[in-house]
Amino acid sequence: QITRAATWNVELEESIGRAIGMVAGKLDVHAALLPTINILPWLNWGRAQESYGEDPFFSGKMGAAVVNGVQHDQKVMATAKHFLANNIENTRWWVSAEMDEQTLHDVYLRAWGLVVAESSPELVMTSYNRVQGKWAFTDPKFINILRNDLGFDGSIMTDWFASWEAITGGMILGEIGKSSPFYATKGFIPSNSLYNAGIDMEMPMCSKNRDAICQAQTCAGDVEEDCRTLKHLDRVTDRILRSKQRYGLLTAMRNNTERITWDNSDFDRLILEAAQEGIVLLKNEDLLPKTQASVSRLAVLGSAEQLELGDHGSSAVKPSGRMVNVLEGLKEKYSGATVRMINEDLASPDVAAFVKSADLVVIDVGLNFTFEGEFIPPQTGGDRMYLTLHPQEEELIRQAAKLSSKVVVAITSGASIIVENFVDEVQAIL
Repeated sequence: QITRAATWNVELEESIGRAIGMVAGKLDVHAALLPTINILPWLNWGRAQESYGEDPFFSGKMGAAVVNGVQHDQKVMATAKHFLANNIENTRWWVSAEMDEQTLHDVYLRAWGLVVAESSPELVMTSYNRVQGKWAFTDPKFINILRNDLGFDGSIMTDWFASWEAITGGMILGEIGKSSPFYATKGFIPSNSLYNAGIDMEMPMCSKNRDAICQAQTCAGDVEEDCRTLKHLDRVTDRILRSKQRYGLLTAMRNNTERITWDNSDFDRLILEAAQEGIVLLKNEDLLPKTQASVSRLAVLGSAEQLELGDHGSSAVKPSGRMVNVLEGLKEKYSGATVRMINEDLASPDVAAFVKSADLVVIDVGLNFTFEGEFIPPQTGGDRMYLTLHPQEEELIRQAAKLSSKVVVAITSGASIIVENFVDEVQAIL
């Protein structure tokens, strides 16, 4: 998503939303779990690649565009997420985002106001984290703002496992779980708190709503908390049925025995357009672009043979179209040149000679799912430990720069990379 943000193109973002809605509709998928409109104030955030960046106005405009695209024919519901102030990963289940009321409204709620006003997402997903010490899925203050102040009239769900105390209490998260203030405790999320807060759907592995309904069966008077749950349940049922009715989900389902097919070529062109517009040129000292005729020898270093698809968590990508890694793309672009993938030590005389004589040296570097992305214990994703490239990649860049004055560094990452350690030694960075 951060690449699409770098296009600054709301029309393209709406087209991407339409494509998502089209495929989802063909597959009888009723809800698309996007967009993420969380604000990015902390650059180490592991899921920065799922955001539109740090600007609330821009995030709201781009989020509204993709929602309008997904929901354009009212067959697939978009899900704006994660409400509210979700911007840290490793301790996301219990960390509290602390802020004053002005910051809450001017920064963290502004994007939500724009998305609701300009696109009316049918669904909203709450966040794992607390805000001002309270979980958004258990405190009516935040849901009341969303519904009453911002005008949201769809259905609200929790995130997966959010109200499971084994998660929020850190009991099943290994060493990091011990930092939860609720570690090894029980009962800190009351059974009826989700209904009281205005939550309509509790996602898997959680039982607070079920427990609240069971307790409500024995209520003896209107003043009892258990009896209030029944009144909440009527409103919840109304909202969920209204969402289903709006999107035609109360009628007979389509026959799913037929094989579903579609032409990927249009989607491939759309993805390519987004990728091309989303590339950011950080530096260029009269080196790029290089025409095919101007390159007879091309040296390629780094991870160019790997296909980096990003996060392996809930935003994992399952490719369905044509896939091209950096090395393959360069070979296609410079088909008449000698393209050499260099995995050997640059100190080797033969390797050093080729790099020195090359008309272009491309170094592909960056981050993958082991260093950023959704944190899935024990070792997948998480918040970034530093904002530079990996030390071995910076060393590779410095070595190549000593041999050539035609070096392009191509960086793939989910958020900002500090380039000061090598920016003055290479001719181009993108």
